[in-house]
Amino acid sequence: MTAELMEHIRARVIFAVDKESEDGFISALLRHRIPACLRRDEEDGRLIAEISPKFTKKILSVLDNLSLKVYIINIKGFPALLPFLRHRIGAVLGVILFFALIWLSSLFVWRVEVVGTQRVPMETLVSGLRELGVGEGSRISGIDAYAVSNALLAAHPELSWTSIDITGTTVTLTVRETVVGEKDEIGATSLMVASEDGVVESVLVYSGVAAVKPGCVVRAGDVLISGFISGSGLQYEDTPTLRVGKASGSVRAIVERSVTEYVPLHETVTTDMGEGSAVQREITVFGRSFTLGDREPDGNSSVSVSERRVKLFGVIDLPITVRTTVWSLLTDTAVERDPETAESLARTRAEAAVTESVGAGELVSAEYMAVADGDGCTVTAEFRCLVEITLPMQVGNAADENASING
Repeated sequence: MTAELMEHIRARVIFAVDKESEDGFISALLRHRIPACLRRDEEDGRLIAEISPKFTKKILSVLDNLSLKVYIINIKGFPALLPFLRHRIGAVLGVILFFALIWLSSLFVWRVEVVGTQRVPMETLVSGLRELGVGEGSRISGIDAYAVSNALLAAHPELSWTSIDITGTTVTLTVRETVVGEKDEIGATSLMVASEDGVVESVLVYSGVAAVKPGCVVRAGDVLISGFISGSGLQYEDTPTLRVGKASGSVRAIVERSVTEYVPLHETVTTDMGEGSAVQREITVFGRSFTLGDREPDGNSSVSVSERRVKLFGVIDLPITVRTTVWSLLTDTAVERDPETAESLARTRAEAAVTESVGAGELVSAEYMAVADGDGCTVTAEFRCLVEITLPMQVGNAADENASING
């Protein structure tokens, strides 16, 4: 490695001399006391001379006065390039500035990533890091990963563990969230109750004991699965005991629901004019923002916001974010409908509301009733659907309950 580095640092200019010019070239070297390393080319047998860059200008001026066929075929070592770059000072300065900017930008954070979060919004954690001095544009050498991790844990009780890793210009926050109800669920007693009225269709118990069976009519709040289990425990126990625990399972029932949609015959709606839009761009570089473009227009308008990360060559994320806000002017338009159109629109909206209400369940039956008056049309949907109606409810602690029951 050291030999290769010295080879690169030791600058020299390589000359090739035609056979008929060898004697004159060697005489010029001797006459002007120019040191050179001479050798024969293995391929064509030409004389090859290696001369230090500081003697290159002198030998070139000598060769200008002689009719010798001598050519520069190579320049080795970075220092040897400098005399030949003096006429390209702009390019040299550009290269130097580029590498200087790369070095300078490597001292700051370009990107912040969050891994492992589910319940805590990523934006909340990124904002928390920024308040603690870790964000785009923060100086890497000033980041105390241990202190920031502890401060983040103290600020967010939902987190049980955090770790900050700095790789290059990227800060990665890895978090582990506490298990939902982890502390409270140890030995907890719970019930599964009905969330609404219905007729039980199916019962599936994971733990606990079923309090209903298919065909039962239940009301909202009725117990479906109980965590209280009666039994003698062990066979040799003479006194029956009441064991308590956590109830879990799935109960599906057929329930009755209704939705109502009203559509007027005469209505004023707000629409997008599609013209007169104002555009504003907020550019954030290393956490510093500045705004370009239009201001928010006066009057009623809709707003759409988009954000994108600037990429180098379409691959490398740069610490530059462009947030574009577009305002479109809105206008009020009078809409006139005939009764048939109003009824059709109301029915369409009612069908969409029924689909949304059923969700992951199954629609059993639906009946739509339309009532028109002089001002509009009302469509009411009465429907029956098969849905999950279990609602968990915690009622105490198993250890405490057992102690009170058996004591």
